Amino acid sequence: MSKGKILIVEDESIEALDIKHALESFGYEVPNIATSGEDAVELALDIKPDLILMDIILKGNTDGIAAAAKIKELNIPVIYLTAYSEESKVNRALLTEPYGYIIKPFDRNELKYTIELAIYKNKMEMELKISEEKYRRLAENSKDMIYVMSIPDGNYQYVNPAVEKITEFSPEEFYKSTRLLKSYIHPDHKNYYKKTWKKLLNGETQSAYEYKIVTKSGKEKWLNQRNTIITDNEGNPIAIEGTVTDITKRKEIEEGLKKREMDFNIENKKLLRAQRVAKIGIWENDLSTNDLLWSEEMYRIMGFEPNTPVNLVDVTKLFPTKEFKRFQQAVDAAINKNSPYSIDSK
Repeated sequence: MSKGKILIVEDESIEALDIKHALESFGYEVPNIATSGEDAVELALDIKPDLILMDIILKGNTDGIAAAAKIKELNIPVIYLTAYSEESKVNRALLTEPYGYIIKPFDRNELKYTIELAIYKNKMEMELKISEEKYRRLAENSKDMIYVMSIPDGNYQYVNPAVEKITEFSPEEFYKSTRLLKSYIHPDHKNYYKKTWKKLLNGETQSAYEYKIVTKSGKEKWLNQRNTIITDNEGNPIAIEGTVTDITKRKEIEEGLKKREMDFNIENKKLLRAQRVAKIGIWENDLSTNDLLWSEEMYRIMGFEPNTPVNLVDVTKLFPTKEFKRFQQAVDAAINKNSPYSIDSK
């Protein structure tokens, strides 16, 4: 099985055949040999080789370096295999970012391992590029603000477009100002944010924290921020990666629920006071278990300790048999007719 396709660019036929035999002995396929820079570009486009071995001095108007510069856009690794080692040519060749530069006559092992390394390096670079592109698309389309900030200077190295929807400031404005977000922290949260930021600079971080800002147009928003500290080889913090989510709607719902709970507690206290004054108890019976839910006044009327779990069986002990039978008949009739009932008992 072939280890890959390699295009040879060499205008000396005997030398080209020698290189071809060497590559085939390494397990590579040589689909064609180009003898000029123009042919090299055309064949690279046509056969899409995994690697190109390029001589520098070629027949025609396009030398190997010029051909490599054009081929560079195809992301095909190029190794120069040439007899020329002049500094000027080497420097010019380096501008095309080759994956190797071997001087003829070449050593077979050097050629073999340079090719293997170049193909592997190119594969890793392509995978990294695909991964970075995938991450970039996710970041660019995310509804959350995603950022990278260097520390301790606080410069934003990256901010995704979502920042504008959240804060009303563009990424460009964040790049220009290190204190932009800090300047718009809500007055009630400035001290909290300051303390949290100080901990971050010391390398301390927490999974998430919440604070309020005032946007460019003056709107108040709640944000949830999650951070990761990036350190150097010695463990010193050098950057922060993080995401920021607009949680304003969630906070509004939470505040609404808190208000409803407070209103409920107030009304419940009023009801309890009314029950005590009127000496009226409220109860509820779970028909599947016969467990009873009693109000505070009901416990007092029935003579039970407050909040003691009670069951209908416990109540039967309080009534004479005849009275409980009347009570049970009234309950059964109410269930069957789906209607309320009223009964006096002793």
